[in-house]
Amino acid sequence: MKKAIEISVLRVSSNGKYIEFIINCPEDYYFTDFTVEVYGGDDKYSLKDCLFTVPEDYEGEDPWVLDEDGNKYWNKHYYSGQFKLEDIEVTEPEMFKISLEVHHNESADSDIENNMETNECWNPDPIINETVYISDVSHVYSCLMDSILKLGTDVCGDSDIQDEVIRNYLILYAHQEAMKLRELSDAKKYFSILKKCFSNCGAHKGCSTCGANYPTYKPNNCGCK
Repeated sequence: MKKAIEISVLRVSSNGKYIEFIINCPEDYYFTDFTVEVYGGDDKYSLKDCLFTVPEDYEGEDPWVLDEDGNKYWNKHYYSGQFKLEDIEVTEPEMFKISLEVHHNESADSDIENNMETNECWNPDPIINETVYISDVSHVYSCLMDSILKLGTDVCGDSDIQDEVIRNYLILYAHQEAMKLRELSDAKKYFSILKKCFSNCGAHKGCSTCGANYPTYKPNNCGCK
């Protein structure tokens, strides 16, 4: 009776190459669309033809639904799988907007409705939509570890490295919290730093060449430069 799309998994894989998903909907509904957009971009990719649409020449026994426009959709309520980001022309870490859509199957012989003493308890919406935002931070952990592994190799620089690690972790945490709260402009701002391995300057090593506002570290009085 829950009129909602349930998402168990929707994420970028740990190697940054796939979007993985486990989704389901109420038994009186069927999935009709799954679109992916790079957040802030113009392109939108629909996966419905490869996931939810029944081929015209299909002659099997699996149940399907014919919608009012004559399109055939699988009458399934649960999907799990993954798809390559390369297939939607994404080759670097990005934030994504994912939209899911399901339609009510009016012709379904629903156990829910049949078992109700009165149909007033169950008033299905014709269409249910869900929008989710995810980001690819699979590369961020190696960036964090690069800094952590430097600790202990330069006694004079350990304090600076510790400050850098804390700063970088807080940027990652701020991005994840902004995503959770759907503060997307803030999430995008922090993600632009994560994409460059925590650098505001990108490929530049210093700040004089790009104008980034980096903190100035105080020198350690231990005889090093």
